[in-house]
Amino acid sequence: IGAALPAIQELSNHQVDKLLKEDTIQMEEVFNEFTLDVAWKQILGLDLKEDDVPEFRKVVHQWVSEIMNPILLVPFRIPGLMKLTKVGRARTFIVSKIEEKLDKLEKDGP
Repeated sequence: IGAALPAIQELSNHQVDKLLKEDTIQMEEVFNEFTLDVAWKQILGLDLKEDDVPEFRKVVHQWVSEIMNPILLVPFRIPGLMKLTKVGRARTFIVSKIEEKLDKLEKDGP
């Protein structure tokens, strides 16, 4: 845990700096951003570029908001579903980022 604390503190400082620049804030948005930042940086260990972070947040929101959609819960695969739907494309994007990280770990080690 000690090794992760400096990174989490950096994330917290970034959020506080961002809050101090705003006139009004939505705390739910702040908490969501912080949680996603901890998830992709600390838990998943993804190496997202600064430009990729807004896209990552957007697709995670899309995926989470539709994850319980009955069409996605069918016990069989519908051909093209992951390419035709917004939630499918969001899931594919997230999985691709995780697979990139796994490939990098296999190649370079931890």
